[in-house]
Amino acid sequence: SGVTAANNGVNSDGTIKTDKVGTGSIAPNSVTAPGQVALVSAYDVSTKNAWVDVLTQTLTVSGQPGQLSCYWDVVAVDPGTAGFSFGFFYMRLLRDGVVMKQWLSSGTFIDSPSNANDVAVCEVEKFISILDTPAAGSRTYKLQAYLLSASGEWPSDSYLRALPGTNVLLVDLKR
Repeated sequence: SGVTAANNGVNSDGTIKTDKVGTGSIAPNSVTAPGQVALVSAYDVSTKNAWVDVLTQTLTVSGQPGQLSCYWDVVAVDPGTAGFSFGFFYMRLLRDGVVMKQWLSSGTFIDSPSNANDVAVCEVEKFISILDTPAAGSRTYKLQAYLLSASGEWPSDSYLRALPGTNVLLVDLKR
């Protein structure tokens, strides 16, 4: 009436019983990372009201469940406006053109009213991790940005800068 080491597949010394598992090791190639793509230099997005590819990578996957992770580090920059402005932007992660995850963020630019040459920045970091089980074969993953400019947001000289380290990583889990 209760779980004990004896009926849980573990010997009293903590080792795994040989009749339960042949080895205490993870089987070779049971966890692989078919790929990671990361920015090595900054990438600026200035196009408004349209999706822009920031990262793209095609990977070969096993068809087993995988852990898909994305780290997004961006700075909203407004180099020419004294005062205050803001901009909403979407970020999304796609596999083969299908949206896996999408989120809305905002950058607020606050510039020094006394010096129009100041550069206003606001940094936004985001990390997501989701389970993905695509069919085996070649799959294309994309990270995209969309600067939403409807009524004065994102002044004409402003942009979103994706910083080095922004990345997409897939870990393939095989049984």
